[in-house]
Amino acid sequence: MVVRAFFRAAKVENAAPPYDTIHLKIFYPATTEEGDRPSSMSLPADRDRSPFKIVIFFNGFNCSNEVYQWLAVKLAEQGLVVVTFDWVTKDFPNMVSLTPGVNIEMLKPDNYGTGITASALPTIFAVLDNLQQEGILAGLLDLERSRF
Repeated sequence: MVVRAFFRAAKVENAAPPYDTIHLKIFYPATTEEGDRPSSMSLPADRDRSPFKIVIFFNGFNCSNEVYQWLAVKLAEQGLVVVTFDWVTKDFPNMVSLTPGVNIEMLKPDNYGTGITASALPTIFAVLDNLQQEGILAGLLDLERSRF
């Protein structure tokens, strides 16, 4: 199974600059056709395996998405589209770090269950909606199964 990946950057609504951009890496099952070079970064998606279910991977605090690239590749080899991301932000006072996109305020007992705790998720869903409309994965994503 051939796996390829590409990058996207997206603004996070309600996040303050300069911490309002996440950088995504999207892994997908690819296919080679006669004349394609296996080293090419823009191989077509393997349409025979679509629609692709989606895995959104939330890494831990101060943990870059590259740490889990091996797992993203293994999952894409199984026919899944895998989204990883890095987001530098200020989750804790006086601490700038990589974040998995957790809204700490929403984890407090009085707030829990009243709003979204995964603050990166709406932005990631918007990117997936865009990828379903245009680009190498257009029309190939199973977005119904990625919503919860």
